[in-house]
Amino acid sequence: MQETFLKVFEAERGTNISNPKAFLFKTARNLALNELAKRRNRRTDSVEDLEGLARAWGAIQELSPRVREVFVLRKVHGLKQREIARRLGISESTVEKHIAKGLAAMAAQTKTAIDS
Repeated sequence: MQETFLKVFEAERGTNISNPKAFLFKTARNLALNELAKRRNRRTDSVEDLEGLARAWGAIQELSPRVREVFVLRKVHGLKQREIARRLGISESTVEKHIAKGLAAMAAQTKTAIDS
């Protein structure tokens, strides 16, 4: 909200805004879309540890199909547990259990890598 105000304030100093309300909403919308794009890009901006990424992917591939599906929907796509449950027709409790299994597999993979 503050950034929107600043952008509109700066723009007003250099131009005559004929419809301030529309300009304000359009500015807010554009800033929100920019923020969403930044957040999406942050997930894939840097991959410093390709070996670690490969191990994680290997651990995910070893999960049962349903656990893998739930885990990827939650941890990769960022869906909420309620949305996953509704989408897959399972209880939220089952979603929680599947995520816990996925996390346990990741932890075991990390421990194996550290011990190696």
